[in-house]
Amino acid sequence: MPGPVPQPKMFSRATPQSVVRLGLRRELLGNTYHWVLVVPWSLFVALLAVVYLVANAVFAGLFLLGGDGVLQNARPGHFGDAFGFSVQTMATIGYGSISPGNLYGNVLVFIESFVSILGTAMATGLVFAKFARPSVKVMFSEVVTIVRRDGVPHLMLRAANRRNSRIVEANFKLHIQRDEVTAEGQRMRRFVELPTLNPTCPILYLSWLLMHRIDEHSPLFGATSESLNAVRAEVLVTVIGLDEVYGQTVHARHSYAVKDLRFGERFADMVGRDPQTGQLIVDYARFDETGPETGDGT
Repeated sequence: MPGPVPQPKMFSRATPQSVVRLGLRRELLGNTYHWVLVVPWSLFVALLAVVYLVANAVFAGLFLLGGDGVLQNARPGHFGDAFGFSVQTMATIGYGSISPGNLYGNVLVFIESFVSILGTAMATGLVFAKFARPSVKVMFSEVVTIVRRDGVPHLMLRAANRRNSRIVEANFKLHIQRDEVTAEGQRMRRFVELPTLNPTCPILYLSWLLMHRIDEHSPLFGATSESLNAVRAEVLVTVIGLDEVYGQTVHARHSYAVKDLRFGERFADMVGRDPQTGQLIVDYARFDETGPETGDGT
């Protein structure tokens, strides 16, 4: 009998869109603003450049359609002159060497200048929105460890703030997503909260070790890699807090597949002090490092 179908990670870094959505009506214009805010700056700037070039090329073609006399001091039928005049009109440069020569040309100049005003306003608003959008640089450990502490297994994972600013009142939540079968035999995908011993970090500046106690009340009690794979389990962690620089709420999330769980391992120590100056040292190169179940990690 074939095993369970592998479950894609909900918050995958490699494939952000891990869910195929069917049956929804496409709303291109309604989703454009959201799409612009989340795309990389390089793609956003390239898109603006393409739109600008295409718009000027379209108006240059319209000027040429008017025939001779539409543009004074321009070579008849020359696309370069028409394109240059379109750029000058859209950018309100106006060198003065080429000008509209009849009513058709003046109407096109009016339309292009109006489009330019709207386009400049929209582009400025989008650029400002992208700059003003708060971004968070919270990093999560690549793996989750399950290690004994005080004789009881604990699920542990690390989180840290990559920025020099602080996140105030960072609230963490831990869930497990898994398949469950009802009494009627129906398979359902459910989220179950994993209570943590330290869900709130007053000031997230360095690193934070999130812990869940696996006792008889835990959804993970008695779980093994095989049993978690059988229900396609996935551990989800979310954090929400107030960025002291932006003054706005920021959030981050990450997910772990069963292959990311390390049974019987602990995180390596990454916090220490300089023996000469006593200054606190945080070695982020050891952020994901794990070792045998001995001692206490930080």
